[in-house]
Formats: sequence, structure tokens, C-alpha cells
Amino acid sequence: MTSSSDSLHTKDGQPVVSVIIPILNAEKFLAEAIECVIAQTYPFWELLLVEDGSTDGSPGIAKRYARDWPSKIRYFEHPGHENRGMTESRNLGQRNSRGRYIARLDADDVLGPTTFEDQVRILEAHPDAALVYGPVQIWNTWTGDPGAADATQEYTSAVPLNTVIPPPLAMLAFLSNEQNEAVGVFVRREAIEEVGGYEEVGGYTDEAAFYEDIALNVKLFLRYPVIAWDRNWYRYRQHPDSLCSVMRARKTFDAGRLRFLEWVSKYFAEVGVKDPEIWAVHQKALEQQLEVVRAGNPSSLSAG
Repeated sequence: MTSSSDSLHTKDGQPVVSVIIPILNAEKFLAEAIECVIAQTYPFWELLLVEDGSTDGSPGIAKRYARDWPSKIRYFEHPGHENRGMTESRNLGQRNSRGRYIARLDADDVLGPTTFEDQVRILEAHPDAALVYGPVQIWNTWTGDPGAADATQEYTSAVPLNTVIPPPLAMLAFLSNEQNEAVGVFVRREAIEEVGGYEEVGGYTDEAAFYEDIALNVKLFLRYPVIAWDRNWYRYRQHPDSLCSVMRARKTFDAGRLRFLEWVSKYFAEVGVKDPEIWAVHQKALEQQLEVVRAGNPSSLSAG
């Protein structure tokens, strides 16, 4: 249904927040993800739905919302309805976005209703910070199972909260412990553009595909001050068809992290990282992950 307040979609003629949702066979959850954007208390947003070759009913759902909200929601897909992976899909949305801020949202997750209002306020109060993120809710109760329980994953616990963190402290926290990684990042568009957008880590169909957004975090955290807030905005849905669950079921998660860390080595060399602390923390993480993979699944070791 088209909103009666649909004309309130821009500020000074442009949306302030651009939300990009890549879509691949997400018909079970896609409408809920879209509706959580529509329900935001902050009105100056646009939503870019990027189809990545779905074979289920996802394209029909996305096109219907784009038709019903023509000034707020836009639909994109790759030529020939190809499946090109999360990286190319996010970059396609990024290239077509108009907002000052870029919000990440996966097609099976949801945001709290004050997310954009809170995050815009935080970044406008801290103009030196490139992005803000917070802990995520590991979301199990959506199933209706009486035994299901949600938990807050404290990704931000290793860094100071509610203050600007100079580079590269947040990145070092993640390299030391993956549980400190930032999900649901809200970032200034010029920062994404300056680091070259999302990075393909390995091939988009291999075990490293899970790390495409994390690779962008490394690029951003290496260069810019960031803010880790103490508020949860992002509900991270747990279900067996998610990429994370599939990787765990196939026992490729550890190999994926190893390939990601190998990519980090190449990236640090390419951009000329000289800081010995960064290299020392990274080398320790790489060696530990190599041992994990060797112990668990020697055949999955990367050749390069």
C-alpha cells in the first residue's frame, strides 16, 4: 500500500539514508525486511532492492514494493537476471544510491524502528567518525518455538563504547577475535567511495563469500575513526538456509575465515601498511586460523 506521507522521502531534495538490500531466494523473509525500513521513525530514506538471480518468488515481492512506493523504493537486477554474488549486488546498489549515509541490511534480517533516527543523530554529532555500529541480537524467537531464546552478541565489547575510536583500534579488535566484528554498520557514503566499495574476497560462490561485508569493514576501520554504540539496532535472524548456517553445515566456515585473512594480507601490502602492531596482530590471527583449518579439515586449505 502506498503511504499517504510518501512525499516526505527527501530532505533538501535528496534522501539522507540509502538502505541497500541484496536479494537471493529470500521470499520467506523479504517482506519483513522491507517493512522494517518502511516503519522507520526517520522519514528521509530510500530503499534499493538488488535482485541477485533468485529462482523463488523474491523478484515479485521486490517489484511489488517498488511499484507501491515509487518515490521511496527502487528495484535493480543484474543483466539477464544473473547471479553475480553479494559483492556486485551491494556495489550495484551503492552506485545507484543518493543518500549521505548507507545502511546495510540483509534480506532475512530486520532493524529496530528508531535505527536511522538514532544513527543519523550519532554521526551528525560526531562528524569525524565515518561509521557507527552496535551489538546485534541473535534472533531465534521469530520461529515461535517456546524453547527459543534470543541473545545479544556483544561484538563491541573489546573497544570503548559511545565514543570515537581512532583507527585502527576497531580493526585490531576484530583481527584478535572475530566475535568483535561489526554487523549492521551505518556509514558515510564518501567513506565507502574513497575505499573503493565492497571487495570480492575469493569467488562469490566459495567459502570466503561470507566475508565480503567484513572486508569492507577492514578497509574502513584501517583508515577512519568509528563509533561503537551500546545499543542494539539489528536483529540477526537464525535459520538453516542462511549463508552462515550453510557454511557451518558444510564445515567451510573455518576455511572461509582463512581465505579472508589471506586477502587481508594482500590488501595490507597493496595499500602499504607499515605499522608493525597491525602486522603482528594480523599474523597471529592468520597463524591461529591456519592451525584451526589444518586440525579440522586439511583438504580445505587454500592453495594461495
